[in-house]
Amino acid sequence: MGIPLLTPAWFVLRTLSADFAYRIVHSTPASLVRLVARLEGRPIYLSGERIPIKGLGVEVENLLGIAAGFDKDAKLTWLAWALGAGFHVVGSVLPHPHKGAKKKVVARLRNSTINRLGLPSEGAIRVASRLAKAKPPSIPIAVSVASLNVEGYSLATSILAPHADWVEVNISCPNTAEHRSFEDPDLALKACREARGAADGKPILLKIPPLKSRDDTWIYADVARECGASGVVASNTLRTKYKGLEAGLGGAPLYPIVKSMVSWLRERLPEGSIVVAVGGIDDEFKAVELLDLGANLLETISTLLLYGPAKFRKIAKATIEWASRNL
Repeated sequence: MGIPLLTPAWFVLRTLSADFAYRIVHSTPASLVRLVARLEGRPIYLSGERIPIKGLGVEVENLLGIAAGFDKDAKLTWLAWALGAGFHVVGSVLPHPHKGAKKKVVARLRNSTINRLGLPSEGAIRVASRLAKAKPPSIPIAVSVASLNVEGYSLATSILAPHADWVEVNISCPNTAEHRSFEDPDLALKACREARGAADGKPILLKIPPLKSRDDTWIYADVARECGASGVVASNTLRTKYKGLEAGLGGAPLYPIVKSMVSWLRERLPEGSIVVAVGGIDDEFKAVELLDLGANLLETISTLLLYGPAKFRKIAKATIEWASRNL
């Protein structure tokens, strides 16, 4: 049993503005993050028993992971381990360093979060180096790749895939105009093929925008199948306006959309394909509902930011109980 540090730290950060808290966490040296994680330890409810995720060739201790966007540059992988995440997604990572949006915004609302970051990234080489040195034990690490041009997907994937258990191909960023063009299905297919060819045999998943119709969801399911992806991540944040700026909305408003998308993807994707559900999973009942609908894995950021480590761990534990009954 470790020293409980993360929950008190979250309570302190929760008293600060979301923007200030974000800057504090992401400016903390990786060595200090690792020390705090080691002192905290892995949650005791994790028995070490593994759940196989056959479509990805990995095993996890629970089905809840931390989505891309929380740890853009692989500085918080040990924090994910200490929180009890079943897996952790780094990124999105661009092939070259990128400052992101000129005016960045991170905010908390009542049951949702706002972000306008514009894909800031230290670049694939820097992130790959950090992963080579700081990958924690017992949890798979995925990397989300993005690019402002098609060829960049190949470059970023070739650098990062050796250090990842799988690669998420992000073709949807709601507050980056250059990147949003990849939501066009033809460009999404090209980006996905670029990543697939450079993945060195690692599985890839296509991360898609939130969609409100079955037909639109099926289009991306077909893109994933055509490019050789192992499945789909549904979904990115909702496009919204915040103080006159384009931004991404995460949290509870996304849940009904994601719920429908999981069902539609299961109808269209080949048997054995992976579906990862992301958005509004803020209690164990929603987590179980998505798993019952056919999601293989779940990811969250907003729940962790809004409600803290205890709620995150409660949902993670519920996925273990679900897996013991159903897998």
